[in-house]
Amino acid sequence: MPMKPPDTQPAPSTLPTASLAPSLGPPLAPSARTAIKPSAIKPYAIGTAARLADIPPETLRIWERRYDLLAPERTEGGHRLYSEDDVALLRAVKRLVDAGLRIGTIARLGPEGIRDEAIRRGLSPPTTTPTPNTPTFAQQASPLIDEIVEAARTLDESRVRALLDRPLLLSSGDEVVTSIYLPLLQRIGDLWHAGAVSIAVEHFVEKMVTARVLAVLQATPQPTSGPLALFVCPPDERHELGLFAAALQLKTGGFVVTILGADLPAVDLEEAVEATKPALLVIAVTNDLSRQAVATLVPVLQHGRASRVPLIVGGASANALAQRLERRDVVIVRRLDEIVAIAQSLTR
Repeated sequence: MPMKPPDTQPAPSTLPTASLAPSLGPPLAPSARTAIKPSAIKPYAIGTAARLADIPPETLRIWERRYDLLAPERTEGGHRLYSEDDVALLRAVKRLVDAGLRIGTIARLGPEGIRDEAIRRGLSPPTTTPTPNTPTFAQQASPLIDEIVEAARTLDESRVRALLDRPLLLSSGDEVVTSIYLPLLQRIGDLWHAGAVSIAVEHFVEKMVTARVLAVLQATPQPTSGPLALFVCPPDERHELGLFAAALQLKTGGFVVTILGADLPAVDLEEAVEATKPALLVIAVTNDLSRQAVATLVPVLQHGRASRVPLIVGGASANALAQRLERRDVVIVRRLDEIVAIAQSLTR
């Protein structure tokens, strides 16, 4: 989608909250529910890596434990993460095993030796071409979202928790956030507006999803270098989900992120800008700002130190805040998948 240049007044929009999550298309009927499948996401979880190499996950664990075949990275929670090179090596090992070599002999060759031996033996990797009918990860997510919604209707916390955590074992955190968590909140929000679920259900799901988006954000490694983006919610704003989702996108896009969170007084924002000297300021505002909040926030953004920092604003009340500012460099985010490109253009 074309991005408006920073020196024009963008059209009203919101930061990536549930209402602006990427569309999944029409939900599948309950009878079509199936278990979500791994997708080709980097880095790969152990189940995905094993499936791509056509070996059982337990075989992969044995190869690592007994033969030191691989030393994958691990998340803070101890889950293995495999790179493209790891998967390519596993495929070569599998082909050599199928050709009759013992795994111990293969392991002693080392990674380069394994690849060379597979090539020498003419054991080319199988070529697979996705068919046009192969479902994407997002399309496969819709049945899972249906299942979560049904469990949420009865406030079944243990069931919802298990369903929310399941895809994190199969794909990367940022893919789960954009393909499952945010569309789920969009679905819940639509149902609430239609009177199909109560506000209790909406709050229940939002709280559980927000906690997981924050966990994914915290588990995502901070880039070792890159421009610093400062993320805040203004006074009176306590909804942090859009802020966390946007920060996750920029973090995976190469930005160093600092999150100050909800309901930040304007004077503290001014001090934070002075202390961190960010390359970019991102503000999420969903609720209507009170007169007091506007009276304290606008001068900081208009005339204070923050006035010299490129500004991205998002949320349901983003346009209202932008209209109060006499700054032509304010950019209002329309979609989650736009924010990295917008941030890069503002910080070049």
